[in-house]
Amino acid sequence: LNREMSGTNGLKFLPEMLMEHPSAAIIMMASHSNAMDAVEAIKLGAVDYFERPLDAGKMRACIATQRALYEIL
Repeated sequence: LNREMSGTNGLKFLPEMLMEHPSAAIIMMASHSNAMDAVEAIKLGAVDYFERPLDAGKMRACIATQRALYEIL
């Protein structure tokens, strides 16, 4: 799910997204964030949290990990 969050914080939508899609591995990315937002995202159920500029290698590794975990289940 890719949503533009102009003027709001995606953390507000994370619980709703997980209720609608409980098995989803949600990876969040923010252009303006801080360590508290990252910790909150993980506490709320995100599997990872990235800030901009995006580190493509880390994102690929995160996606590969989530795919491998999904295949195990």
